[in-house]
Amino acid sequence: MEEVDAHRLRSEVVEDRGRGGGPGGGAGAEEEKGRPEGGEGEQRAESHEVLGGIVAERSYSGAVIRAFVAVPVEDAVVRRRLAGARTLLPELRGVRWVAETQLHFTLKFLGDLQEDRVRDAREAVAAAAQARPGAFRLALEGLGVFPPRGSARVVWAGCGAGAASLASLATAVEEAFVAAGFPREERPFSPHLTLARVKDPGSGRRLSQVVPSVPGEPFGTLPVGSLVLFRSDLSPSGPDYSELLRVALESDAAPQ
Repeated sequence: MEEVDAHRLRSEVVEDRGRGGGPGGGAGAEEEKGRPEGGEGEQRAESHEVLGGIVAERSYSGAVIRAFVAVPVEDAVVRRRLAGARTLLPELRGVRWVAETQLHFTLKFLGDLQEDRVRDAREAVAAAAQARPGAFRLALEGLGVFPPRGSARVVWAGCGAGAASLASLATAVEEAFVAAGFPREERPFSPHLTLARVKDPGSGRRLSQVVPSVPGEPFGTLPVGSLVLFRSDLSPSGPDYSELLRVALESDAAPQ
């Protein structure tokens, strides 16, 4: 999907509302702060592609979709190194690893999003991209688990240089969505990348014992240059993500 200029997107939304568009109501909860994704309920979709840099959006025949805002991990080398983290840990039952192509940092989980609020979500993503100046680079290093004590439910990769910029971006997203009438997430943002989810309590206890002893592994540095509004649909093989909107982060450089 083509990246969208934040200034242009916001002006388009205002123009669309002048032609009869408007906000609706309702948003959902989230699983863990960092922030996670959701996904269920297949809805028939119509795709409206963008030509010449104009905004890309999709409309849905269903009343509700599952959605979240995230920064995708798209660097192929970093992806491969993250996938290799699996070899540092024992093979245990009930541990589901995130597919390389689905690795992402969730900044805002919207849960069940009413169809008539999709436009508000798109505008909020554009506002957040405009508020946070410029792209940045983010280093990934080391492994950890949530919760830090007891039976682990999540295995994650930590953030090094650039973590403060990611947290700043998450704050911009949160404030933009609150301004658009979405509920505020009360839990603090914790910069990390979810690698696996643990369903078996015994495996979780084992991982809580093993992970702290794993040497801090540098996974590389990746560029962060855009925000994505994702739709999530749950299938028997796991969640399926599709982009509703991608917006480039604002830059101080003159537009090309």
